[in-house]
Amino acid sequence: MWAVGCIFAELLTLKPLFQGAEVKATPNPFQLDQLDKIFKVLGHPTLEKWPSLAHLPHWQQDSQHIQGHKYDNANLYSVVHLSPKSPAYDLLSKML
Repeated sequence: MWAVGCIFAELLTLKPLFQGAEVKATPNPFQLDQLDKIFKVLGHPTLEKWPSLAHLPHWQQDSQHIQGHKYDNANLYSVVHLSPKSPAYDLLSKML
């Protein structure tokens, strides 16, 4: 659903929602820039919203890279400019 939400947002805004700079290094590099783009729009993930987060293979070591960043003003509305009461906004927020 996540990918469909990203494509839907791109159709609505005519630009990528989370376009980050990819690090090409080891087979599984930590993509801090990409996470930064996502968290600025959606905020930090929580165990309440994503219960299996703590069980992701690299989350424990990678989460320390983002601990110092604050994402208090995360707001999907400011990026897609849809009314929060619109069906399109509701659908998008559920997919992301």
